[in-house]
Amino acid sequence: MSDNKVYLDNSCETAPAPGAASESNEAETTKEAGEISAGFNAHISPFSTTAASRLSDCCHGGAKMSVLAYSRGKREINQYFSIQNAKLLALVAVLLLIVFHSVSRNYGGLPMGTSLKPDIIVLGAATWSIKLHNGNTEALHQYKTNLTSIARLLEKLAEHIEVIWVLQDPVLEDHLSEDRKMITNQQIDLYNEAALSILSSINSVSKAKVQILRASRLAAEQTISKSLDGLHLPRSTRDISAMVLMNYFCNKILKPIDGSCCLPRPPLTLIQKLTACFFLLSISGYLAVNFICRSNHRENKPATDIESGEEKKPSIAISSVAGLKIPFQSVCKLGLIMAYFYFCDRADIFMKEQKFYTHSSFFIPLIFILVLGFFYNENSKEAKLLNREQTDEWKGWMQLVILIYHISGASAFLPVYMHVRVLVAAYLFQTGYGHFSFFWLKGDFGLYRVCQILAFILIRNIPGYARSVYSSFFAWFGKISLELFICQYHIWLAADTKGILVLIPGNPMLNIIISTFIFVCVAHEISQITNELAQIAIPKDGSALLKRLLGGAGFLLVVLLLSTQEDAKL
Repeated sequence: MSDNKVYLDNSCETAPAPGAASESNEAETTKEAGEISAGFNAHISPFSTTAASRLSDCCHGGAKMSVLAYSRGKREINQYFSIQNAKLLALVAVLLLIVFHSVSRNYGGLPMGTSLKPDIIVLGAATWSIKLHNGNTEALHQYKTNLTSIARLLEKLAEHIEVIWVLQDPVLEDHLSEDRKMITNQQIDLYNEAALSILSSINSVSKAKVQILRASRLAAEQTISKSLDGLHLPRSTRDISAMVLMNYFCNKILKPIDGSCCLPRPPLTLIQKLTACFFLLSISGYLAVNFICRSNHRENKPATDIESGEEKKPSIAISSVAGLKIPFQSVCKLGLIMAYFYFCDRADIFMKEQKFYTHSSFFIPLIFILVLGFFYNENSKEAKLLNREQTDEWKGWMQLVILIYHISGASAFLPVYMHVRVLVAAYLFQTGYGHFSFFWLKGDFGLYRVCQILAFILIRNIPGYARSVYSSFFAWFGKISLELFICQYHIWLAADTKGILVLIPGNPMLNIIISTFIFVCVAHEISQITNELAQIAIPKDGSALLKRLLGGAGFLLVVLLLSTQEDAKL
């Protein structure tokens, strides 16, 4: 036993790494691993450092090689997959998705030569038979015979697809032309009665039934007076009939959220039009400023003064124009993001779907983010009570739990619902005034919520070690928690959190991955844009700040008046 133990220890310390060419190469590799390991260990928790030291004592060369491989992989990932590259990837995905959904919606269909089984067959007949045979009684008998012969075929079709027979609509006899005078409501009623009798007798003895659509006839009875030729119904009536058919068919597959699948796209409001004009003008301004800056850069390259030997500084006018580039760029990016908001939340390009809660859909993502949060940890800059990194971490994990709660529909599970209410109270606790106003307005001073919040603060801060480390993963999300909270309602969820935005139809898992990736990138970009614009829009000078506040209040007042006027017109 002792010999085996010595042999294993020696092999662990002296065995060269696979692929090692010489001792000199091994020494260089070990030296590099030690340098990288020192930098790596500076960013991991004491627990990880202790584990690494134990591993190094046991297997010195192997541990350093592992650290070297991990550090090189991490460096490669950080080099090629930064947050900027992620945002560019999200932008490309958004553009491709908008183009794909727009083309499929407006130019959808099967290519020539493609034959697929239909999902629904809608048919009906009467008026042409009446017209061709001049309302002859024999034509009615032949109609009954023909419909009886094809009824069995319709029954077989109904076993695999939806078959709907549409009753014939009434006519406005006074408006009919001379060649249509034989089409009377009496004749139409006879043909409809024949169809009802034959199809009902077939449906009574068969499992698969041919459905009979009566709603369109009822709608036609109310609107036939608006017909121009007495035979063809107005467009509004045809739209109602089509909507009834769409509801009958698609509601079995996709439950509509608040009836949105059958509602037309709402027209652009005045505020939306003004906002679009503002962003378009900002894009034009940015292009103009960018063009001027490039032209001045080419024409006014820094030149050296021959007498003094110093470089000539650019003129003040050029510097002032260049100073406009950052605000124009930020507003342009914000305009593009708002356009994506509109496409997701107001336009009919992307579909929405209902949420269905299961325990796995909530707890599996929850466990996953908790593991990531504990894995990515760093030393805090300060160890005081509720330091900045700790509060960012706190907001981060709470926001992620709330997001998973919303996307999974976990409000249907009462225990989860009650705990998330506590998280919301804790989030309000951090926002100060929001916490106070919530309890003040609601009158809910529930002691159990406050106790749970205080219990968490004590547990998180009493051990000295707990204050010295924090989860960088949770803290990163905590810094953009407000943006995540706002954006989720527009580009991640649908119908006021009742549904889910569908970017990839037919693949829920891939849809969640892509929509979440875009959602997080957009929230991070909004956070950066608002920080940049806040530094420009909020000066340190008190008088200038007051003027801008008054100007902003006047602008909001004008917007409110315009919105009120538009609502009054509706």
